[in-house]
Amino acid sequence: AASEAHPTKEKNNPSNGENGHPTKETVETKGFPERVTIESEEFSQKKALDERRIANFKSLMSEYGFDKKKTALLLDSRKTSQVFLDFLRENNIRFIDYAKSFENSKEPVTLIYDQHWNAHGRELIAEEIANYLKQWK
Repeated sequence: AASEAHPTKEKNNPSNGENGHPTKETVETKGFPERVTIESEEFSQKKALDERRIANFKSLMSEYGFDKKKTALLLDSRKTSQVFLDFLRENNIRFIDYAKSFENSKEPVTLIYDQHWNAHGRELIAEEIANYLKQWK
C-alpha cells in the first residue's frame, strides 16, 4: 500500500508564522520514521530576502566600520526578522529593543497620520536608551 503524507506544523518552530516568517511544514509519512521538511515558496523568498539583508549589513559594517563596543542598534523586535535578530546575537552585536515599552504603553506612541514616534513614543525611546547606557557603564 502507498504511504500517506500528513502535513503538521511544529509548535515550537520559529518559522511558524511568528515575526512575519511564513510557515515551514513538516510532513510525517506513515510507515517511515523520518520527517521531511517542506519549505513553501513564501518561506524560501523570505529566507532569500533575509540572506540579502544580512549580506548588505555585513558589507556596510566592512566598508564603514562597526565598533561593537561603542555601538548598539535600536530596533523593534516585533518588526525585525528573527533571522536578523539571531544574526545579531550570534555576532555579539548589541541592540536596544523597544518592543515591550511600546506594547505596554497605555498611550499611543506614533503620530496619527504616519508611524513616526510622537512625544510619548520618543519619551519611551529615551528611557530605553538611558536604561541601556546605565547597564553598560
